[in-house]
Amino acid sequence: MKILLSLQRYEEAISYFDKALEIDQFETTILCNNSIAKLTVGDKESSLRLLKQAIDKDPTIREFAKYEKRFERLKDDLQFRILVYGNY
Repeated sequence: MKILLSLQRYEEAISYFDKALEIDQFETTILCNNSIAKLTVGDKESSLRLLKQAIDKDPTIREFAKYEKRFERLKDDLQFRILVYGNY
């Protein structure tokens, strides 16, 4: 699935990530990768929801999100800032 992201086959990756989450809804790697894929196709709301789920399961994901280049476009988004940095 991660290979599909690197190949920029985002819609296909999302489909596989969604299926994987039906099996294990607590897998933070899948939550994060699906969040990135959904953000890339312009679904910011779903991306933030998935990222929140990942952080709720593993708070260390905050550090990942702070430095992940693909989340760069959200750096000024209030919801992202509260979720990742705890402030605005």
